[in-house]
Amino acid sequence: MSAIPFAPALEVSERVPLGEGREGCAALIADIAAKRPGAEKELVDRFKGHVHRLLTRMLGPGPDVEDLLQEVLFRVFSRLHKVVPPDALPGYVTAVAVLVAREALRKRKRARWLSFFSSHDLADLAPAGHAAHIPEDVRSFYSVLAKLPAQSQLCVTLRHVEGMELAEMANAMGVSLATTKRHLQRAEQELTALLGRDVEVVSSRGASLGLREEAR
Repeated sequence: MSAIPFAPALEVSERVPLGEGREGCAALIADIAAKRPGAEKELVDRFKGHVHRLLTRMLGPGPDVEDLLQEVLFRVFSRLHKVVPPDALPGYVTAVAVLVAREALRKRKRARWLSFFSSHDLADLAPAGHAAHIPEDVRSFYSVLAKLPAQSQLCVTLRHVEGMELAEMANAMGVSLATTKRHLQRAEQELTALLGRDVEVVSSRGASLGLREEAR
């Protein structure tokens, strides 16, 4: 598949491979179950940046990201006893974040409203610590992406913005590898078709990120 104009890199924390977050998960879960002081904060500190980055890349920068971050953490804590084996915790956190993002995307579809693309809200959309506006290339990318079904949006952002491997995507989305490949292929085709019609809305200032040619 040929290269198409794509989203610029969002200014969020660097991605950390999930394997690097597994150390000490069993002890941490046990400490939380035993109500050790500081254990819950330790989990939040460990995964907050990861979840925030994922939500921002899946949904675009917007005022709802912080609320959704809290929702992800709440769900993780409420279902922590279901994480087996304990070192699966990083993947579980990612899967919960993807689920919450999917729900948010579907809600946006139903409401026909994108918080990060509303002109009167632009001053409130930038992530903390960055300029209080959203670059046109970012807005353009997410405005085109929003025309896709929620599942397709997730496939595009997890693969081509977050940079997940296919197996990691499958785990995060709770489907088989074969299903992930089919979803991704369809999402890429849908986005290519949209860009063919709406290519003028994709800012020339946006970085081009070619859809990967590697074997699916």
